[in-house]
Amino acid sequence: MSSEQKSSDTPVTIDVPPKEPFEGKATQKQKQLIWELGVRDEAAIAGLGKKQASIVIQQLKAAHHQVASGRSAKSLFRWAGISALLMLGSCAVFATRGPDPYGKMDGWGAFSLVFFLVTALLLILALLRKLGSK
Repeated sequence: MSSEQKSSDTPVTIDVPPKEPFEGKATQKQKQLIWELGVRDEAAIAGLGKKQASIVIQQLKAAHHQVASGRSAKSLFRWAGISALLMLGSCAVFATRGPDPYGKMDGWGAFSLVFFLVTALLLILALLRKLGSK
């Protein structure tokens, strides 16, 4: 049985154990959930038993969770890159302004510092998310 995921073009292959001799049919709720998780083979869904449907649902949810974790890590890396570019731009402006005669940090220096901290935080979160999804 394979699932066409909406979030990625890679189909997921699921190993379904054979149906037990006295296993009842899958409930309508189970069938509907399997359909919502991306399986489009109506004949395969109709022939599932309750236990088989439960296994399929667990495996599909695990596959979807793994895909979602990868996407959120990519998103965090993207935002970290944007933040890093803003930080570099504000540092360039801060560097071209020359030293402050009063020794205080002006708005551009504070701006650079904030984007440095945001970039570091986003990179840490992205790396943790990436390591957690493996």
